[in-house]
Amino acid sequence: MKTKNIIIKIVVVLMLSNLIACNEEFLDRQPLDKFTENDVFSTEESLETFVNRIYNQQYTVGTLDWWWRMTFELFYSPLTDESHGKFDFWHFKEVISGGLTPDNMGVFINKWSISYQGIRNCNLFFKNIPISEEAGVSPEAIARLSDEVRLLRAIIYHDLLKHFGGVPIADQVYDLNNLEIIPRNTPKEVSDYILATLDTVIANGNLPGSYFDMAMNNKGRGTVALAHALKSRVALYAASPLFNTSNDASLWDTAAKASLDAINYSEAQGHGLYDDYQGVFLDDYNMEVIFDKSLHSTSTATDLDNTIDRDLNANGYGGWTSMSPTQDFIEAYETADGLDIEDLGSGYTLDKFWENRDPRFYATVLYDGAMWKDREVEVFLPGGLDSRDGPEDWNTSRTGYYWKKLLDESVPKSELGGANRGTQNKVEFRMAELYLNYAETQIALGNEDKAIEYIDLIRSRPGVDMPSVSGLSGQALLDKYRNERRIELVLEGHRFHDLRRWDMYYETLNGFEVERINITKAGDGTKSYSIGLADGGEGINKYVIKPENELIPIPRNEINKSEGIIKQNPGYN
Repeated sequence: MKTKNIIIKIVVVLMLSNLIACNEEFLDRQPLDKFTENDVFSTEESLETFVNRIYNQQYTVGTLDWWWRMTFELFYSPLTDESHGKFDFWHFKEVISGGLTPDNMGVFINKWSISYQGIRNCNLFFKNIPISEEAGVSPEAIARLSDEVRLLRAIIYHDLLKHFGGVPIADQVYDLNNLEIIPRNTPKEVSDYILATLDTVIANGNLPGSYFDMAMNNKGRGTVALAHALKSRVALYAASPLFNTSNDASLWDTAAKASLDAINYSEAQGHGLYDDYQGVFLDDYNMEVIFDKSLHSTSTATDLDNTIDRDLNANGYGGWTSMSPTQDFIEAYETADGLDIEDLGSGYTLDKFWENRDPRFYATVLYDGAMWKDREVEVFLPGGLDSRDGPEDWNTSRTGYYWKKLLDESVPKSELGGANRGTQNKVEFRMAELYLNYAETQIALGNEDKAIEYIDLIRSRPGVDMPSVSGLSGQALLDKYRNERRIELVLEGHRFHDLRRWDMYYETLNGFEVERINITKAGDGTKSYSIGLADGGEGINKYVIKPENELIPIPRNEINKSEGIIKQNPGYN
């Protein structure tokens, strides 16, 4: 029976152009119109290069402009209450101004198409394994690379799922003469497919256990620990309210087991919480990191490039301040005593907002008077070097704060302009997420003492040493957990997806106002403080979120190409 699916049709010319891009040495061997799949799949070197091409696609999925390809997880921050996005290079404004439609996809314009290109390449790999076997590529290399590709395909499918909900599952390369249009699978079917794939990878045992088992030049490739960590995340999303509308407890059981298995396996491999929260993101391959992306490039300005230091640094330090923390996020930090700032006895006052806060505040945020590089940050008016009155005022923060997390303080100002080659890796999976995932499952299952135990693991790490959350229960514990996740995982791409999987994106952010701190310095050096609405710049300062934005629309052209077989998400015309 002929099903139909145009989104994943394989056009031979495009296939070969992708293959050509995998290994430039082929260019010296034969004309462009003479490439064959045998060229790509007949040696271990060329086979691995093809797989590397699939890894590299992770860096560009969903973006519009080469300037911003390297920091895609950062794009999610100004779609939430974490950050105010000053520029609209990233086309995030459509999402938070009520303008996201199938014809106006904003930052997500290429998410669907590039994801399916990645899936197509994964399927092409498996289709051509017989060529590799016949050519004498070692069975060990084929087995290892096959499981790496299974992992990569699982990552891509989950990325699609958490944006669009159910999507078509395509696990083969389709004949050009027998094009197929596959209807969308349900979210549960996609989740089950991913989880089964990860079970296969784990059971096969063809991959190293963790980074600790790998040579330096192989770090950043798939491991069994990564398969476990991804399984924890996928199962948690499947159990969450957006996809688990009946609150099926068995899905929470599955998520709990997946998270605990991931924790136990990773700890047995030597992973654990790193004793320096800021260092987690700067010290490559530290014990907390399960999987990260190396973004460092020394090639031309239009190649893959790590722009984090340039994008987030304050204007007075040569940065662009592309996004900055919101006042709401600043207020989410507890005091060092574990009190919310509005609690009686917290001692919080606006004119001393930086005193006695959760230590992660100081590792994450730069504020007026904080030390950074060789001087104090100056956000005050008039004349503050990092203020709207500074010498590089076009790059100033619109909220009165700057990000510190992820930044390398040693990078000199002279290297921040143009296409900065930052050297820090982008952390994708780490132990703190696994502990938080497990805690969430235990709250859902009513095991509150166990949830508190795992939340406290995060809070009690050396250098953080925050008080226990013991004594909380019910909604108060759930709220504390959600805030803990917000604080711990900020700028790592989680908040946007967390709010949506909790079915809380519209509830939390529709009408959200971006506020700033105003600091005025008098002639005698005293400062006064007030809170006001942020200057929107190219961004906006009041969000318009619609109920349908819990899922991203499928691009109109994909719906049209499918002749209506692929159905649009609810609420989008």
